[in-house]
Amino acid sequence: MNEINFDTLCRLCLRNSFFYMHIYVGQSVDKSPIYEVLNFVYDLEVSVDDGLPEYVCRDCLLKLKEFETYKRKAHRAKSELLSLKGNVEGSCVKEEIEEDEIRDEQQINETEIKVMATKIRT
Repeated sequence: MNEINFDTLCRLCLRNSFFYMHIYVGQSVDKSPIYEVLNFVYDLEVSVDDGLPEYVCRDCLLKLKEFETYKRKAHRAKSELLSLKGNVEGSCVKEEIEEDEIRDEQQINETEIKVMATKIRT
């Protein structure tokens, strides 16, 4: 019977490697524990007592950091786009209100001109 030694397997790719990073001790770019980054990036639901390998190999760690950076960048872009969209929509509403006010003023001015013209004729 083949026994698997989880201590020598990468949690992500299942390869044996000479370089490992402990996911509960090691930190990512923003100083978060690696297991939290795994959960953020991959939605793996990693927990301390799940009994699965506690290490990631060098290649997977590099990819994890790259994906983390990319995901955070995508979320920032979404936030900025929503903010810009809100500003654009807000300015469109403001422009519509200003256009309505201008039309109302023009109608008032036209009415005043008609009233004045009627007074002059009489």
